[in-house]
Amino acid sequence: MFVAVAALFAGCKKEIDFTGMEGKQYVVVMAQLQPDSVAVVNLAYSRFFLNSDTPKYINDASMTLWVNGTAYTPSSVSEGNYQFPVSPVGGDSVWFEADVPGHGTISAATRVVSHPQIENVFVTATTGYEFWRMMDLQYIQADITDPADEKDFYRFEVIERDRRPEYEEDEAIDTIFRSYFLYLGLKEVGDTSRQDIFSAEMATALVISDKEFSGETKSVGFISTPIVDTTGLTTRDYWLRVVVYSPDMFEFRRSASMASSSYSMFAEPMQTYSNIKGDAIGVFASQSSMIFPAPRIQMPEAKRRRK
Repeated sequence: MFVAVAALFAGCKKEIDFTGMEGKQYVVVMAQLQPDSVAVVNLAYSRFFLNSDTPKYINDASMTLWVNGTAYTPSSVSEGNYQFPVSPVGGDSVWFEADVPGHGTISAATRVVSHPQIENVFVTATTGYEFWRMMDLQYIQADITDPADEKDFYRFEVIERDRRPEYEEDEAIDTIFRSYFLYLGLKEVGDTSRQDIFSAEMATALVISDKEFSGETKSVGFISTPIVDTTGLTTRDYWLRVVVYSPDMFEFRRSASMASSSYSMFAEPMQTYSNIKGDAIGVFASQSSMIFPAPRIQMPEAKRRRK
């Protein structure tokens, strides 16, 4: 079998001999621990990338999970999911060890992240030339308190619910839209001038390390252009979604994103991050996601300058 690769800029082709070898089979571990949720570890066999068969799960491994030094054995095993009778909380140290037939002992460890601690989600507004664009703007800001010395990563994302007239109340459309993330500053309610870490940048999400504010309370803020009704009341609901990643989960998700977003036909494959020891790949890590509503507001009467 041969694969022809066309070098478009040169107008030629190069034939590469493909041997058809599938390579070594690994154990794949997937465990995304959530605080206050039952611990589950999934085991499966890796597949060749041209193989479209359903995953082959591993149900005959001997596995033990430790939470702060206390050992637990699975309460149930189904489709590769090893469920344990324990729900770790934020700050717990968790690790597992499993003997997989034909692959020996595999293991990994992580610390369970705490739920994001968000308070005082509020919205303010300006009109016209009060900011750097000649349009009405609304600011959404939230105070976030980070546990000291946990070394986590935060992902901020804005969700917009559009209640257009052609849709019923229960058919509103949720979208993740591009907004301007402004600052991460010391907690100063209503202050939209702080830009201690980053300047205004339009994005669908913002990811930062807590090393910038470990053990402190700071404010994250962003702006968007509101849509209002005839009375000036905003017509869309907004939520701030905050996800906390443990360091291993952040590295895994970042590498997976980079691997799937390469548009170059000549790019080297990105090696997905793994923190599993032994004859296995995958991730044993933690994350927590919560959504915080932002109230609708009444936009002030416009006072735009005119030339």
